[in-house]
Amino acid sequence: MNHASWAADDSGAVTVESCYTAGTAALDRGDAASARAWLARCTAAPGGDADARCALLAGAIAAEEADFAGAAEHYRRAADLAPDDMAIVRQLGEALSADGAFDEAIRVLEEASRRHPEDADTLVDLGYVYLAGADPAGARTALERAARARPGDPAIQRALGEVYEAAGDPGRAADAYAAAGAALSPRAANDLARLYLQLERYADAEAVFRRLRATDPDGQLVAQHGLTWCRIKQRDWRGAFDTALGATRLDRYGLTTAFLAYARDQLFGRVPDATAREADLAERFAAELREHYELQGDEGQAGEDVAAVSAGEGGERG
Repeated sequence: MNHASWAADDSGAVTVESCYTAGTAALDRGDAASARAWLARCTAAPGGDADARCALLAGAIAAEEADFAGAAEHYRRAADLAPDDMAIVRQLGEALSADGAFDEAIRVLEEASRRHPEDADTLVDLGYVYLAGADPAGARTALERAARARPGDPAIQRALGEVYEAAGDPGRAADAYAAAGAALSPRAANDLARLYLQLERYADAEAVFRRLRATDPDGQLVAQHGLTWCRIKQRDWRGAFDTALGATRLDRYGLTTAFLAYARDQLFGRVPDATAREADLAERFAAELREHYELQGDEGQAGEDVAAVSAGEGGERG
C-alpha cells in the first residue's frame, strides 16, 4: 500500500491531520519506524510546527519506547499549544507519573482541574497519581471530586471504594460501590458483596449475590454459594439448606455438598463440631471467590476477608 497516498486530503496535499492519523495508526501496529517517518511529514506539513498533534505524535512515540521523560517534554509542548485540551493534559500527567515525577504530575493535573472542575477524567487521573505518590488523602479528595462531577460512574465509584477500603473504612467503601447501582461490573459487585460480608450486612450481601446470579452467567454457582453463606450467617438453617439444595443443579460435589451437609446437620441439631466446620466452609468459600474472579482476568482481593470475618464466630445452632 502507498501510505503517502492515503495520508493526504481530497486535494492530494499531505496535511497535519492526515500524517497524524497515519502515524498513530503505525504506532497501533507496533511500527515505530513508520510512525517516526509520519512524524517528520507531520512537522513539515503546513502549520505542523505550531500544531499540537505533531507534538502529541512525538510524545506517543517516546512513550511507546518507554522514554517517559521525553514523552513528557513533547506532551508539555502539546499542552502549551492546546491548553484547553484535557486529553493532552492527562497524557502529560501520565507520562510524568510513569517517569516518577509525581509532584509535577500532581501540579499539572491540579491546575487543570481548577480550570475545568467538571472534568471527571482529569480528577480520576489525579487520584491515581496521588496514590502512586503514596498520598491516599489526596487521592481520596480527588476521587470524591470526580464522583461529584460524574455521579454514579462505576469506574469512579470503584476507584473511590478501593481508596476508602485501603484507608480502613469498609463502610464508606461499600457505600461508594453501591452508588454505582446496576452499572457495577460482576467483579466490582463481588467486591461489594465481600465488603458487606466483612461488615456483617448479610441481607445486603444476599441482595448483591442475587443480582450476580441473575446477571453473571459464569458466576451462577458462586452466587448460589454466596446466598447459602448469607443464610448460614443469619442462622437461617432452612434457608441455607434450600439454597444449597438449589446449588446441586449446578454442582453435586465439593463445597455444595459441604454446605448442604452443614445446613442439614444444623437444621436437625447434629453439629458438635460446628465452629470448626463453619471456619472450614469460610476458607473454602473465600478460595472459591478468589479463584472464580481471578479466572475472569480481573485483579483484586475477592474473598480474602471472608474467613477473617467468620473466624471465631460460633457455629452454634440458632
